[in-house]
Amino acid sequence: MEHSDNTSTDKTILEERVLLQQIAEGSRSGFAILHQRYHPKLYQYILTFTGDASVDAKEILQETFISIWEKRQNLFTIQDFEAYMRKSVKNRILNKLKHQEFQQRLCKAVQDRSQKPVPQVDELM
Repeated sequence: MEHSDNTSTDKTILEERVLLQQIAEGSRSGFAILHQRYHPKLYQYILTFTGDASVDAKEILQETFISIWEKRQNLFTIQDFEAYMRKSVKNRILNKLKHQEFQQRLCKAVQDRSQKPVPQVDELM
């Protein structure tokens, strides 16, 4: 029975490698299949980080698939596509969180600065 499971896994890996090669060559239909296959899994994966069905989750997923299409010529070099996609999504989430943290610190700094009295011209001289 174990041999059957390995054969099935090998067939799935081979089918995915063929699909990635087709996409690398510009196949839009292959990309649509890939999108259909991974979109639900990755969306759920993103939600484990974001906690809700926010715009951020949809945006991260969209950016990830756009990046895959733009870099499609290199797809055939990827050994484990699902792991690659998970890592790509996770990196985008971390970058987004860093950006949000930076924006929050910047807003706080602007607020703090705006609450300080502005020096008069006489005080500067």
